[in-house]
Formats: sequence, structure tokens, C-alpha cells
Amino acid sequence: MQRLENTRVKKNNAEQWTIVNRKNVLIGDGHFTVIAGPCALENAGQALQTARAVEQAGAKIFRCSIFKPRTSPYAFQGMGLEGI
Repeated sequence: MQRLENTRVKKNNAEQWTIVNRKNVLIGDGHFTVIAGPCALENAGQALQTARAVEQAGAKIFRCSIFKPRTSPYAFQGMGLEGI
């Protein structure tokens, strides 16, 4: 488990909120941080292409799912362990 830098946990007072500092990107307590990426990762090329577009658009954090639960067993499930 990685240690989060500069983290405050919400207390009884609504004025105190968690701030997460990850590589100088602040999340929480009034800091507007854009996190973007595809709903499900289909291949490595898509991940790199999308990550570059996300960065150019101004997002600071890239996210995607490698496991995609579906109601149909025949629908796309994501890359699974290969994506890791």
C-alpha cells in the first residue's frame, strides 16, 4: 500500500476534508482535478492514444477499467489480467 502525502481525514467539522497529493496533483478540498479515460480498456494502443488525448485536454489523472462486468457473458469484459 502506498502512503498518501498531505492527507487530511474528514473530522466532525464539515470544514475539514481529505486532500490527496499524488505527484503534486491535489484532489479534494476545493481543488478541481479532472480524471479521465475509457470505460473499458481494449488494448495497449488504445490506452496510450487515449492517455495522450486526456493529457492534451488538460486532465491530470488517467483512469480506465481493465475488468468490465456485464449482464451478458458474451459482451466485452475488458482486458482482464492481460491489462495488468
